[in-house]
Parts: sequence; structure tokens; C-alpha cells
Amino acid sequence: MAFDHSVTDLHSLALAAVEIQQLYLARCGREAPVSPPAGSFLDFCIEERHVSPARVLGSVTRWRGFTEADQGRLPRFSLHLGIDEEEDVPLTAEEIELCDATAADIFEARCRTAGGSLFAGLLAALGMISRISSDQGVLRLLAPYQTRTPATRSALGWFVNAVPLELRMDDESNFDALVPRARAAIRRAFEYLDVPFGLVERETEMQPFTGSGGWISYMDYRPYNVDHHPATLGAQILTNPRRGRELDIWISRTGDGVSVHARYPDNAVAKRNVRAYLRELEEVIDHLVIRDEGHRPTRPTSEVG
Repeated sequence: MAFDHSVTDLHSLALAAVEIQQLYLARCGREAPVSPPAGSFLDFCIEERHVSPARVLGSVTRWRGFTEADQGRLPRFSLHLGIDEEEDVPLTAEEIELCDATAADIFEARCRTAGGSLFAGLLAALGMISRISSDQGVLRLLAPYQTRTPATRSALGWFVNAVPLELRMDDESNFDALVPRARAAIRRAFEYLDVPFGLVERETEMQPFTGSGGWISYMDYRPYNVDHHPATLGAQILTNPRRGRELDIWISRTGDGVSVHARYPDNAVAKRNVRAYLRELEEVIDHLVIRDEGHRPTRPTSEVG
């Protein structure tokens, strides 16, 4: 099956893999779960255009303020990736298991105790790493977020909007202090989630989905009856070769734990620095998990070309 990513989000691909399996089981005479009504992507597209001019203006103002610190450019991870800033090059990708299911539960509990979600904890950990490695007092990244409603939870389509994430750190920023800040940063990013970025793009000429910016994505598959990656069902998601010049990170939570898929320029400098960055993230989580519960996560590593 082939999908155009401009109108199909990652959740839709996972749903398609699961539903194909369900149809196959039903065809073989085995009982299969009944899928809920899918909802209409076209209706959703019409509804999301009904946003007041005041809301659009507020979102435009937020985005312009977000990019002012970088001279109007979209933010990116503070890593040297071995290329000229204006040069698009072939990209490669790598996937690691950040922590197993037990460690993920322990880490999530630690995040809740500190006042945030698991994603807030991951953002706080990245903030700690950025503060130490680059001496930056702020972490700014792009994030794609679901705009699905209960009516469209099982629909195929593009139910995603771009939001600006900004987490500020200081010299005293430890994990417990940063988690509430990360939680507040996520909530602030959601303030204009209802404003389609296409409306913002007309006023700002920003192009986060096709331009050069660093993305961080988090998706929890468990609430959507997708307990594992499509690969668990014998399916694989294949993408066309890409060109770019930034690091993008996709974090997935499944019944097996938390994994990270990183895409970055295909050269030795980028590979070395991205791997070191991900190792630091592993170490932060390991320290918290081992300290709190004595559990040592297991994590096989695989590289995706």
C-alpha cells in the first residue's frame, strides 16, 4: 500500500496495518475486533478552516516571536551535523530502544512525581543535555501534534498540526525542576493547536513541514488499540530517500517500551554526534530508573539505512 504523507499521518499508517490484519483474520473465519466508525477527514478539513481571524493573528504572533531569537529561522537541535547550513544532503536514520516496558513505567512514574507526563520528562532530559553540552539556556524545537477528536480517532488522514516548543533552563535546572517547566511549555504550545498552520504560513511564509527545522515527535500507540509498531504485525513502513540538513527525532511509546527514531545527514560527523546525543538521553533515563527502582533497562540497538 502507498500513502502520500501530505494527507496521511503516522497514526493512519498504524491503523491501516492493524485493520488489514483484522480483515485477514475475519476472512479466515477467526473473530476479529469490530472497528469503530472512522469519521470523515474531509469534514475535518472543512471544520478546521472555521477559525476566527483573532485566533489566526494570535498564532501568527506566537510563531513570529518564537523565531525572532534565530533571526526568523525555524529552530533546530544544537548539534554540529557536518554540513553547511544551506546545503541539503542525503539523510540516514537510526532507531534505538530507549527503555524497555518496565523502565518506561518507572520513568513515567518518576515524571508524574515531578509534575509532568512522560513526554514532559523526555523534554526535560533533552533540556538538561542541551544546557550541559551547548551552554544554551533555551531549547526550541518544532513538534507535530495530533488534532484528532473522538469522532476521528479511527480515521485515515492528516490530523496533525505544527506547534512551537520552547523550554527555558538555568544553571540550577535539574530534572525535578525542569519537568514542570516542560509541562508548562507543552501546554503553551497547545494554545493555538486549533489554528491550522496553513493559515499561519500565508502570513509568515514559514514552512515547517518542508523547510529546515528540528522536529521532536512523541506518540503513544497504546490508547489507540495499537499496542505495538506495525512491524510487530509483520508490516514495515518504507519511505522514499530524503534530503535535508537537520536532525529530527520521533519517540514512540508502545507495549514494549519507548523507542527513538532519529533522522540526520548521512556523514560521519553527524552520526557520531547524534549517537552521542542519544546515549546521553539513555544515561539520564537510566540514572533515574536505576536510582528509583534498581531496574537496568535492556535495549537492543538497530540501525536503519
